[in-house]
Amino acid sequence: MVVNLLKRAPELRHVDLGGEPLHQGVARTLRLSCHRLHSLAFSTRPVPDTDLVSLFSSPPAPLPPHLSPLPSRLTHLDLGAHPSLLPGTLLDLAQLLPNLRHLALRSNRTLATPGATDDLARFLTIVAPRLESLDARGSQAFMEDEVITALTKHGAGSLTRLDLGAWEADVDPAEAATSSAAADLPPPATLSKDSLVALRHLSKLTHLRLPGQPALTDLTVSALVSSMPNLLAFDSSGCRITDLAVASVAAHCPLVRWIDVAECAWVGDKALVALGGEGGGKALRAVDVGGTDVSEERLGWLVARRSSLTHVGTRGGAPLMVTDTWR
Repeated sequence: MVVNLLKRAPELRHVDLGGEPLHQGVARTLRLSCHRLHSLAFSTRPVPDTDLVSLFSSPPAPLPPHLSPLPSRLTHLDLGAHPSLLPGTLLDLAQLLPNLRHLALRSNRTLATPGATDDLARFLTIVAPRLESLDARGSQAFMEDEVITALTKHGAGSLTRLDLGAWEADVDPAEAATSSAAADLPPPATLSKDSLVALRHLSKLTHLRLPGQPALTDLTVSALVSSMPNLLAFDSSGCRITDLAVASVAAHCPLVRWIDVAECAWVGDKALVALGGEGGGKALRAVDVGGTDVSEERLGWLVARRSSLTHVGTRGGAPLMVTDTWR
C-alpha cells in the first residue's frame, strides 16, 4: 500500500513512514519515484542500521539531468526514538548525506559499544558545521562531555535549534522525577554542568530546550543566555531554577517569544515581573507556568502588560487562549 502511494505522489517533499518497515520495495520507491523528497522521518518504528545505510548507499538509479539522487537531496532526517542506533551508523550517514541540515534522534543509549563516544564526536565534526537543528532528547550518547565539545566547536556557526531534554518529548520531566511510575522509565539523559556552560558557544541559537536537566541552575542559565541574544524560545521545565533564571532570559534575550518553566517549583511572581517589566519580555507570545509558585493575580498582570501574549500553558492541559476578557 505504501509503495503504491509513494509512486502516485512523485512531488512529495516530506515522508514519514511511521510504523511502516523500510523493506526493499519502500526503499527502492523512495529512491526512484520520490524525485523531490528532501525530508524523511521514521517517527514510530526504529529502522535497523543496515537498512538505513543501504537506503542511502545503494547505487543511484538514472535520473533526469535536473534531478539529483536522494542522498544529495536529503536535508531533514528524523530517526525517531531509536535506543540502539550505533554511532558508527551515524558516522556512515555523515559521509552519505552531504546536505543534511536537520537531525532528530531521540532516546539513543548506545554508549556501551566500543568507541561510541569517539564515533559520535567524529560524526559531529563532519556534520555540525552545516547542521541547523538537532533534537537529541533523551539521548545520553549526545550528552557526553566529549560529544558536546565537538558540537560546540563545530556547530557554533550554523546551529539555531537544539533540544537536549533529559527525557523523550512524551515524558513530562517534572512528573518523571516525582511520579510512582518513574521506576518504569529509563534513566534521564543528563548533561554535566561543564557541558551546559559550554553550550554558550552556540551563540546563534534561536530555540533551546533543556527540560529536566538536573545541572541547570540560575547560574548556568545566566551563563547561557548572556551569549544568545537571538533566542526566541527557551524550555527549562522541570529544572531547579528560580525567578533569577527567568530574569536573566528577560534581560539578555529581547526577542524571546516562548518560555516554558512548568514544574519549576521555585519560580514565582518575580519571574513574571521580570517578563512584564520595562527591560524584557516585550515580544512574549506564550508562557507555561503550570506547577510553579506563580499567583493568578500576577499572571493576570502580565497578560495585561503584554498585548503579544496569546497562550498561557498549564502542564498536563491544553494551552489557554488569552482573550480580551483577560486584559
